[in-house]
Amino acid sequence: MPSNSYITSGDYATITGGDQDDATAPRMKRASMLLDARCGLTLRASSEDDLLLLDLDNLNARQREAAKQWVAWFVYSLAENGDSIQAEETIRLGRFQATARENRNEIVPDEMMYADQMLKSSGLIRRDIRSNRNQVNVQRSLDVIAID
Repeated sequence: MPSNSYITSGDYATITGGDQDDATAPRMKRASMLLDARCGLTLRASSEDDLLLLDLDNLNARQREAAKQWVAWFVYSLAENGDSIQAEETIRLGRFQATARENRNEIVPDEMMYADQMLKSSGLIRRDIRSNRNQVNVQRSLDVIAID
């Protein structure tokens, strides 16, 4: 039987210093599923709805810690905001978007800024540009791309 969360309530309390009672099963499951989405992992049509996609046992220590931190701080954010995600203002231009909240450029809730940076630097989030036309992945840094 698959696990419904990447962390336990004990992990939550250790990482955030919050009350274990705040780490309810639905919050931990929601945060874990959102981590899968954040990492770009998707379910196939034949998969179970509650199956988590990251295999923590096959991640290196840095990636495993980043994943647990991200889930724990997302649960903390849910607990602090009454099980809702903070409202944000978003502008979309094609496939690119900019998100701002209170005159700051932030994509994730304040409580998660450090955990999200850990997740990015661990390599769990793919940061390449994907072309759907030929199904080819092209990696380019922003300093190489010039706009004429």
